Amino acid sequence: MEKLQGLLVNMIRSPVTGEATARTASVGAAKQRKLVQTAQMFLQAHARLAALPCRFDVIGCAGTPQQPAFEWTRNAFEAV
Repeated sequence: MEKLQGLLVNMIRSPVTGEATARTASVGAAKQRKLVQTAQMFLQAHARLAALPCRFDVIGCAGTPQQPAFEWTRNAFEAV
């Protein structure tokens, strides 16, 4: 497990009914903007953390409770 010296923002994706898997690539531009805005609001409220680097990861969850499957995409997108 890597050690991150900063703020990590995770988004958990699960499959929509009828889909076999949760695709981490399904986080579109609008959702990315919303996550970035949420992170910015958090950092404004917690100024002591504002200088830390921030990374956006997406975790896809699929499978069953007995056999879960996860796809972890680190640095899924950049804040622009």
